[in-house]
Amino acid sequence: MSLEDKEISPCVAICRLNEDDMCTGCYRMSNEITDWGFLPMEKKRQVLSLCDKRRELLA
Repeated sequence: MSLEDKEISPCVAICRLNEDDMCTGCYRMSNEITDWGFLPMEKKRQVLSLCDKRRELLA
């Protein structure tokens, strides 16, 4: 795993899960947070895209 793979993270240090099991800070689901360190870069990019979509829906 490259240094870039390890450094990328949507975490904004507001770690609270809502009733849908989604973090209200980064918009990841709890399983995406748990799995983050083990995901390949392509999957991380997919999760980041999902986070952007969730953020837009809830804005």
